[in-house]
Amino acid sequence: MAHDDWRLRIDLGEHGSGGLLGRLGLSDADRLAHDLEEHRLEASEDGGTVFVYASSSLAIEQAQAVVERELEALGITPVSVSRGRWLHDEERWDDEPDDEPDDAQAVG
Repeated sequence: MAHDDWRLRIDLGEHGSGGLLGRLGLSDADRLAHDLEEHRLEASEDGGTVFVYASSSLAIEQAQAVVERELEALGITPVSVSRGRWLHDEERWDDEPDDEPDDAQAVG
């Protein structure tokens, strides 16, 4: 993930990917497909969640606008859409909970 420090996470819940990932590379999402290629953005799917990765916050903002238009065209309302940044020192995304237990809550 060294160059893909930003991530757009689209949770589609029970809809699964709803054809979104395929549509991002085809049809009316040609602008995003071009941006994916030009800016070396990556897109993937895990269960009902689609991820778009980019190297800048501006690129992720632009990708989000296109993704939202495609979701509307597909008639899908996502459970959530969030932007996250890779925290290199912690080796996690800032939009995910920290797995480390809080010392204040430690029992002992």
